[in-house]
Amino acid sequence: MACRVKVVFQRLGKYYYEAKITRDGLCRIGWSTLKASLDLGTDDESFGFGGTGKKSTKRKFEDYGESFTTGDVMGCYLDLDNGRMWWSKNGKEFEIAFRLETKFSSPHCALHPAVLVQNSSLELNFGATPFAFPPKEGVIAVCEAPSSLTEWRGLETETDKNDKAAAPDQILSSFKPQLERLLSRVPTVASNGMRLQVIACSATLHNQNITQFADKYMNFPQWIDLKGMDSVAETVHHVVCMVDAVGDKQWIRHMHSPNHLKDDTVHERDQIRLNTTDKNTVSLGTKILKGTYVLKAIEALKMEQCIIFCRTKQQCDDMEAYLLRNKYGAVCLHGDRSPRERSQALQDFKAKKKPFLVCTDVAARGIDISGVPFLINVTLPDEAAQYVHRIGRVGRAERMGLSISLVSTHEEKVWYHKCGNPKCRNTNDLSQGGCTIWYNEPKLLADIEEHLGQTIAIVDCAFQIPVDEFDGKIVYGAKRTNVTTFEGHAPQLAVSVAQLADLERALQSSYLASVGDRFRKIVVT
Repeated sequence: MACRVKVVFQRLGKYYYEAKITRDGLCRIGWSTLKASLDLGTDDESFGFGGTGKKSTKRKFEDYGESFTTGDVMGCYLDLDNGRMWWSKNGKEFEIAFRLETKFSSPHCALHPAVLVQNSSLELNFGATPFAFPPKEGVIAVCEAPSSLTEWRGLETETDKNDKAAAPDQILSSFKPQLERLLSRVPTVASNGMRLQVIACSATLHNQNITQFADKYMNFPQWIDLKGMDSVAETVHHVVCMVDAVGDKQWIRHMHSPNHLKDDTVHERDQIRLNTTDKNTVSLGTKILKGTYVLKAIEALKMEQCIIFCRTKQQCDDMEAYLLRNKYGAVCLHGDRSPRERSQALQDFKAKKKPFLVCTDVAARGIDISGVPFLINVTLPDEAAQYVHRIGRVGRAERMGLSISLVSTHEEKVWYHKCGNPKCRNTNDLSQGGCTIWYNEPKLLADIEEHLGQTIAIVDCAFQIPVDEFDGKIVYGAKRTNVTTFEGHAPQLAVSVAQLADLERALQSSYLASVGDRFRKIVVT
């Protein structure tokens, strides 16, 4: 015996019903379209789960979940928002059983509750009475790095909840609305009176966004900083090369070459006046000249492997194409590339099949590749902490690394999209309702130096690194030979920490003693 419920579903949404087994026998429960066979799970428009612990579709039966019998309550889940289907037994949810084609979101191919029984009986509950095991509402922990997400579709939940977690500063900068929506659904006080506890862990805690987040969502937040303020590892050498498109006019010759670095179209509506100090002209020259300097650095330092940071996804695409045109193997990593492309790019870079990895800050989060000898910042990041995070990609595992930052001496016109339209081409300034700003790298460099408390060495475009400053001949990417005995700031703080512990103990003892005195007075009275 088979039956199907002819209920009208919306195109999207999440649906659930229960089936209680009242007599053991052969049965199959699930979902099917109105055109599907009543023999549930035997064609491509029906999906079933049987009492023997088998899921089926297209007459293909596979092990799934657990077997069930008399008295068991089976939950049937259908998530059309995310194209998924799964089952549960007595409240225990099984893994995703089927990933659905998009056609099942159409009214013409809508799925309906369906069952097939033989010498068996069951009771169906579509919500007319309270469910025995209602679907879990609310939210779950999201344990996935944004750079690794295939899609961010309303905080999609999966059965495997132990993947990589993103740094909170990156979540706040990229997914703040989703995070606030998630936290708005979490009760701040539990039924037992316990308050919601929020823990944020990051290598870059000294961030204004995190401070504001802590003030808003945490009660008396305690900051535990094992790292201290940002500093550059001893295995990382970092220098700056100033890019002056007014003083170095070779970009004018290069712009007519087919192999020059393509600009990001931000000047496509501007009138370019060569051999002048016109602001837009100098900005265009800066972009082309930076491409020239990238090739010079690669050749001068004989780079065999290097990470190249660009500010935008479009600039990454242009830089990758530029390197390929100049016969350098390169791969690109940013959010618009598919997960498969990003994974392949990382594999090729790690295996040194492609020596140059071009990426954005967001895409580079979570990358840990030891032994990378060189890094180039085509444009400085707009946050000092991000600079430290970038150059920390080299100099890992006690291997020496060199970071080179190309800093324009003149303001550069760059995209700064606020409209949310990825195809926007409004080159007007942000103050005029457009999506561009003037990027002031000398100011950003000053902010970085203030943040680090040091002046960064400057080299010219010949990229002759002063070896005397770096203790003799250095082989970047090789193991560090002259290891110092520096152990970090923790030993220096050990005495202070011990004194604080003694003070805390004394305060608590004093408080307990005063409470005891008052208690004794009350007893005597």
